This record gives sequence, structure tokens and C-alpha cells, in this order.
Amino acid sequence: MEFLKILWDNLKKGPVTDAFPFGETYTPDRLRGRVEIDPTLCVGCGTCVHVCAAGAINISKFEDGSGFEITVWRNSCCLCAQCRHYCPTKAVTLSNDWHSAHRATEKYTQITRAKVKYDYCAVCGAKMRRKCSTASTPSIPKSTWT
Repeated sequence: MEFLKILWDNLKKGPVTDAFPFGETYTPDRLRGRVEIDPTLCVGCGTCVHVCAAGAINISKFEDGSGFEITVWRNSCCLCAQCRHYCPTKAVTLSNDWHSAHRATEKYTQITRAKVKYDYCAVCGAKMRRKCSTASTPSIPKSTWT
């Protein structure tokens, strides 16, 4: 009859599991969710492509040469966070969104894309990626231009 006492105690305490999917659940702060890319910080160095254990990241240049696109295949990503760790400009982050379930027919639509346009140098017209804002960029005197 000891089990009836345990059963009664458990019924009084209520459920001990999360209410998900019928309610919100606890998400840890350091959870590694889907990969996000900030196109304002990305310089297109390709470090994320080389360190990606799953080969889920691809960088392709636009045909007109005006920039590039970064594609992350979430279906292939193993959430190892190596791309975030090695990104020199911290353009790659991992959200705490862990809702990644999808139907098998949707697996090729599970992608994250970031389009990055090149800026052009005001002096020579060369394509470049600006790493910091113009407010923090030191001005270069015209006398030093060659």
C-alpha cells in the first residue's frame, strides 16, 4: 500500500514536466539554436565556411560582382558553434531558438541567407567591405592619398 501514498503525493504536487507544446518552456541562455548572420558586420573572409564541421555554410558571389550571399543550410548544421567562435568580426551568432522541427518535404527550405553588398572606395572606386562605422573610422588627410 506504500505505492498509493506515493501516488497520492505525486497527484498533490502536480506535473513536473514542461507544459510544451501547450505552453511556454524554459530555454537556457547559452542554448545553441539556429545560426544568424549579421550582414553589416560580415566581411566575407570565409572563415565560417572553412571551420564548419558539417559543411552547412556557403558563400557565393553575385554575378554582377556587387557583393556576395552567405547561405546556411540549417538541415545540415550540427550546431557546433565553430562558425561563431572563429568569426573575426562576430558577424555569426547562434540564437536561442530551438524550434527546428519540420516536415521532410520542407528540408530544402530550411536555410538562412544573408546578402552583403560591397561599398566602393570614394578615392579609387575599389570594392570593399566596411568593418566599422564611419563615426569610428579615423579620417585620412588628402595629402597622404596616392
